[in-house]
Amino acid sequence: MKKFILNLVTILFVMNAASAGEFVLVTQDEYQRSMDAGETCRGGEFNFRSTPGEPGPLVKVYKPKAGKSLLSPVDIKISFIRMEDVPVDVESLEILYGWLEIDVTDRIREYAEITEEGISAPGAKLPSGDHSFLLRIADVNGRFTEKGFDVTVAEAN
Repeated sequence: MKKFILNLVTILFVMNAASAGEFVLVTQDEYQRSMDAGETCRGGEFNFRSTPGEPGPLVKVYKPKAGKSLLSPVDIKISFIRMEDVPVDVESLEILYGWLEIDVTDRIREYAEITEEGISAPGAKLPSGDHSFLLRIADVNGRFTEKGFDVTVAEAN
């Protein structure tokens, strides 16, 4: 009996370790609701807007790579660059998903490393299909930037 319990604990530990670091960024239901609402992807990265005349932090998406079809889970790597040496306000971070602008910020905050320099979120699970995100970030003076980016996830074989 002890051997059985030890084997069971070992199996559970290995299964947990294999999925460690992965997290659901978008559920199948959220994806479907977004598609039903008329979601269209632009393909790649795009700037929406920033504070008129006074741009907020520069946002650069390194991962996922624009224009590439990826398998889930995907790694997210985004950098924030100060403008005029004004610190980035990481508490202002907001990440919205799809046409319906579903707020996924808390999911990113829970599993990602977020610093004034950017976001590192390995293992984000997304359903297969095209996905659009809008990232909002400001500096400590309230100057903001909105950056959009798309992710295409291929079906697993």
